[in-house]
Amino acid sequence: MNEEPAPAASRSADLQTAPQDKAEPELAPSAGRVYVAGPRVPDFRGKPMIAVMRESAARGMDVELVGSGVAREQKPAPGTILPAGEKIHVEFARPQ
Repeated sequence: MNEEPAPAASRSADLQTAPQDKAEPELAPSAGRVYVAGPRVPDFRGKPMIAVMRESAARGMDVELVGSGVAREQKPAPGTILPAGEKIHVEFARPQ
């Protein structure tokens, strides 16, 4: 029952192919050369509420959901860096 550990090359290959569910923090310049770390905000526009809930949960992001239907607006904007402790506000509307 003694199992030997996998060779280092095998372990590093596993790490490279592992899914990246959590958003990785990035550094963004701020006023006065202070850097703020945080994940990039995904683009939720056009997605149904359940998809937004699943994606935000998988990335470990807090969201505030308003309305029903599909995502029409969000703040902060997609692609911006989400400051620590901030929620993403997403407004939904029924398709017309």
